[in-house]
Amino acid sequence: MAETDPYGWRMTPAGLALIASAIASNTPIGIATLVLGDGGGTVPPASATGIVNEVWRGPVSTVRRAPDNPLLVEVQAVVPVTAGPFVVREAAILSADGTPLALCRRSDLYKGGPAETHTIDLLARIAVSDAAVIDLTVDSGTYATLMAVSAAISDHANGRSHPDATETAKGFTRLATAAETGSGQLATVAVHPAGLKAALDGLGLADVAKSGSYNALQDRPDLSVYALATDSIYPLAAVPYPTVVTPDCRINITPSAVTGTGGAISVPAGVDIVMAQEVRSGHGRMVTATTSAWTSQPLDVGATYYLRAHIDGGALLIYAQRGADTDAIPASQRGTPNAASGGGFDTTKTDVLLARVVTGAAGGVPTVTRLSNSDRLMAHMEATGQATGYIPEAIAYTYTVNFTYNWARTPVVASEFGWLSGVDAYMQGGVRRLTRSVSRYGASLTYHGDWYSSLGSGTQTHCGATIDVSA
Repeated sequence: MAETDPYGWRMTPAGLALIASAIASNTPIGIATLVLGDGGGTVPPASATGIVNEVWRGPVSTVRRAPDNPLLVEVQAVVPVTAGPFVVREAAILSADGTPLALCRRSDLYKGGPAETHTIDLLARIAVSDAAVIDLTVDSGTYATLMAVSAAISDHANGRSHPDATETAKGFTRLATAAETGSGQLATVAVHPAGLKAALDGLGLADVAKSGSYNALQDRPDLSVYALATDSIYPLAAVPYPTVVTPDCRINITPSAVTGTGGAISVPAGVDIVMAQEVRSGHGRMVTATTSAWTSQPLDVGATYYLRAHIDGGALLIYAQRGADTDAIPASQRGTPNAASGGGFDTTKTDVLLARVVTGAAGGVPTVTRLSNSDRLMAHMEATGQATGYIPEAIAYTYTVNFTYNWARTPVVASEFGWLSGVDAYMQGGVRRLTRSVSRYGASLTYHGDWYSSLGSGTQTHCGATIDVSA
């Protein structure tokens, strides 16, 4: 305030001179001390150049530029409980070298003694010609004023320099976009209801829920409940088998000839495979891996390969491994890329069998048997035909029925039934199965029927069979 004001803060002549010198020398001025006085019993005159009667002095706690005026410097100090009692009628701000920079005259302000547990938080707003010359640092051992603490809390609350939230600690986070919610890849953003609904709508879950049909969910292997919980870890025994997300749950494989070798095979890009990724021994999470365009190295002549894939280092690894259909599942549940044997085992939770590949002579095109991969493999098959294998001495027939399904896992037979009928003949001993062979590629059933016929081998004898398999 101006020097003619009866009360308030004003610069002293010594203070003005010190600031002028600081501006000229580009040397900052440190503000260190607040001095209080009682004016000797009355308010000092406006012409006073220093404290008339000092009653207390102490360090300042905060020095800063006023947020509403860059030419004002705000100085704060706390008069502690231990000071007093006295009446404050005058105050001075001293620089670090003891120069009185500014004085204040004021009406009586009582400061009680220790027994009254009374503190005073004083704020001085001083106008200077260049606030940049004031050093804003203070002694770290001084008191923090209530205003300074409030301002620091406000600055912190309104700022952005906070740690990010984690799964175990609170912190800042960002809302995920619809695309980020649908991808399920980030662990540093938060999902909100609108984004979750958009992601579920994108998966078509609303249509499945409205249908109220279990079959509707079966028809959507990409909507496996485990596939949605991509960040959850389960025992591998509890997760589903891999699913190739195509209409027939198989992947297109293109064989080609390579001069002097058994040929090569190629896999297209953009095919999703939902499968487990092992994250620790015996436990894994479900992921959706997408194929990249891939072509094998030239294959050996006259060999049997198995095209397989598993998650390696967070990415889908497609590979060919030689082997046989009789290969047992390894303890690791995974195959070995480019190994010379052992690759013919069934699909496991963490390693998917995509096809069997058989090579012939040099320069030929490999024969590829594409295999179906889904968490649920089920089939009901029927066949009819003409019985063969008439046995004159037994007056009987045998007949064989073959079924093909080409799965990546060997199924079990849930039920089967064989029958035989004829013209001018009647059953004598019934029908019984002689042999049954079941593999991942198909099933073969051979039946024996005991018949008596006046026409012998010329009797028209019909046969049929049904079988239900699942894996």
